[in-house]
Amino acid sequence: MPQHGFGLIGCGMIAAELDLTEDQLPDTLEPLLGLVERAIPAGVGKGHDTVARNAEAWLAGHQPATELAADRATKAAKQFGTLGSGNHFFELCVDERGRCWVVLHSGSRGVGNQLAQAHIAKARVVARDARIGLPEVRIGLIPGAGGTQRMSAIAGPAVARQLILTGDLIDGDTAVALGIAHSAEDPAAVEETARSLAQRIAALPRAALVAAKHCIAAADTPDGFRDELNAVRQLSADARTSALLTAFATRQHQEVNQ
Repeated sequence: MPQHGFGLIGCGMIAAELDLTEDQLPDTLEPLLGLVERAIPAGVGKGHDTVARNAEAWLAGHQPATELAADRATKAAKQFGTLGSGNHFFELCVDERGRCWVVLHSGSRGVGNQLAQAHIAKARVVARDARIGLPEVRIGLIPGAGGTQRMSAIAGPAVARQLILTGDLIDGDTAVALGIAHSAEDPAAVEETARSLAQRIAALPRAALVAAKHCIAAADTPDGFRDELNAVRQLSADARTSALLTAFATRQHQEVNQ
């Protein structure tokens, strides 16, 4: 059963072609709809009562490279196989060839945004001629959807006040100077620069990346130094870290003796 799908920051859609044709469908789909409604919870707060075994197994084998808060991880496991609320849907449709498809539109329940923000925090590459700002105050509003909170967390309260209270727009180089972006590039080079940076990070040891992200996030908490020490101890016992340290020491020894 070939599948074709795409994912968005918040929601996701997937379409799967079935081994079924239009002339094989029954006269009414009411019995099928009833089965779908019972099998796939939908609506605000609707999920499975317990973590399904297949969901638990999948999460165990696909630990995210970014940290998910414990409540998010539990929520994700219990909501495997659910639709969520809003405009999400399950649909059985027929294409122009008479072939049947299942189309699913489901939401991330906030996990997608959390993961997206974690990725954005690592690599913010902007075009030099970009126009960046939070101008909502000009029309009597404030930046919604977390705008005031995220700008304060990214660049600090002083920069957040400057941009939010004035509604001013800035270019890419100014965004870098204010700590909002990591680098400013010519417009044609933005995508390649971002991709190259992501590939460089992805090629590094996963255990070290996960530990580094956790410790950076804990920098403003009382547990930051403790977590850092624990991470160093754990990484020192990691097989890949040991191999990399041995290779590094060997190279240093060879350079000294050349």
